Amino acid sequence: MDQIKLKGIHEPSLLTLLLLVSYPSVGAVLFTPALPSIAEYFLISNGMAQLTITLFLIGYAFGQLPYGPISNKIGRKPTLYIGICLSILGSLLCAASESLDLFGLILAARIFTALGASVGLMMTFTIVSDYYEPTAARQKLAFVILAFAIAPNAAVTLGGFLTQYIGWQSTFYFEALYGIFLIFLCMKLPETNRELSKEPLNLNFVIESYFKNCRNPKLFLCGLIMGCCTAFVYIYAAKAPFLAIHELNISPSLYGLLNLLPAAAMILGSYLSFRTAHHISPHRSILYGLSFLMLPGTIAMVIAFGSDSFNLWTLFVPYCVMNVGITLAYINCPAIGTSHAKNKANGSAILAFLNISVCVIMVFVLELIDSSAPMIMPILFAALLLMLYPLYIALEHLIRKDA
Repeated sequence: MDQIKLKGIHEPSLLTLLLLVSYPSVGAVLFTPALPSIAEYFLISNGMAQLTITLFLIGYAFGQLPYGPISNKIGRKPTLYIGICLSILGSLLCAASESLDLFGLILAARIFTALGASVGLMMTFTIVSDYYEPTAARQKLAFVILAFAIAPNAAVTLGGFLTQYIGWQSTFYFEALYGIFLIFLCMKLPETNRELSKEPLNLNFVIESYFKNCRNPKLFLCGLIMGCCTAFVYIYAAKAPFLAIHELNISPSLYGLLNLLPAAAMILGSYLSFRTAHHISPHRSILYGLSFLMLPGTIAMVIAFGSDSFNLWTLFVPYCVMNVGITLAYINCPAIGTSHAKNKANGSAILAFLNISVCVIMVFVLELIDSSAPMIMPILFAALLLMLYPLYIALEHLIRKDA
């Protein structure tokens, strides 16, 4: 059976898709080893420094919404150029905050950076859905999400070295260079939107289109499940640097190196998803990730932190176990959520919006608590798991009903 939908155009470059899907997540976490340095430089609290992550996630969430209609109207590639250029501008403004001594500039520029960078995740899902049939798309996404898994952790590693040896502002210059490199790669992508929309690009039409997609219960549930899984990653990205650098007194560069361990865990999760794509249904893969990996990893961290066994082992090892399960669950959600969506671009946008919106809420809760107590992080992980199981049960009910 042919697994390609679009005939007559070359296959999208896997390397470009890998770098595109990881673009916003790299922008979100590359600078996190610099958070303590930023807090010290601008004489602000840890919670205020973490606000840079929350604002990025807000921009990341809402940035998903306009790109669906825009890409339907003008094409996938021009939309990518618009978003990436906006992100480059935001990164340069963040770097300029040092010479201007304006922390407020970072806060504003992080929103611009996110609004632009969010085009990477949304357009990757859309291009894959455009070009491949569902089964092939699921396998391709396993590889694509592999970069989504590796890149943020590798970015934290790089961010640690940049912060320690060059300075925190260098992390933002690197983000700008990443965007410039992506523009050149996107020039070689095929245009997968063969029929540009003739509908007017106005707010009422866009809202109506998105409401139609929101009435797709599978897509809605998959977006929430993805969001809970992604929230694990961003809560860890926001909290772990302070725990490691301030509480355990390790250097930013060592913290960055240790983040290669969660990356390896996500590689394992991506590999398991790819190898089992033809043997295990997507919703079963989600269940296995939740029950056999995320649940025991969370329990182990809660017990360790609650019994005053907080150290590098208990900070990283349980999270690595969770990361294998997070990747299994995350990869399989888009295949279920967008499989019956008539408008792939808008469906992908809603999926990404719900995904990041849950992250915004959970990271904001972390900032409201603004506690240095290590136990806060595993408690939030446990709360996310309590949300995930009802969502999965509802999704499985819909799948069985349609079978």
